[in-house]
Amino acid sequence: MSVEDIIPFVWSFIQKMDVTEKVDIDGSVGKAFHIYNEAWGHIDNQWDAFVAIEVVPALYGK
Repeated sequence: MSVEDIIPFVWSFIQKMDVTEKVDIDGSVGKAFHIYNEAWGHIDNQWDAFVAIEVVPALYGK
């Protein structure tokens, strides 16, 4: 897949994930993500993945 094909796919994935209802804080919760890889570019000991995208809650204070 090209970069032009990947971006809409990833953005759609991120929009469908709901991480906001799992957090109970005194403030606002939004949606964020980070892209990472581990040592030698592996993800969870899998050599065929080069990045992982994890959707996480974004915590905003009062």
